[in-house]
Amino acid sequence: MDADRGPSGRSLVVVICAGVVLLLPLAYLVSSGPVEWLMAHGYVSYDNPYVEAFYYPGERLMELCPPLNDFVRWWLSLWK
Repeated sequence: MDADRGPSGRSLVVVICAGVVLLLPLAYLVSSGPVEWLMAHGYVSYDNPYVEAFYYPGERLMELCPPLNDFVRWWLSLWK
């Protein structure tokens, strides 16, 4: 039965996998905006260890990539 799917079935799987690989990091970075809003309004503490641990990889990446840092800082400024 799998042989009936042909190349179009495999193409769909590739497109879905590529979409997930591209969209998850984007969703990760974009989610920092609402978290910033929650922190600014007192719903989440700025020194919350779980939030710090979750966003630590993003902070490191921002240190290594200045254009990404500029974009994320701009994005966060929209949520304050």
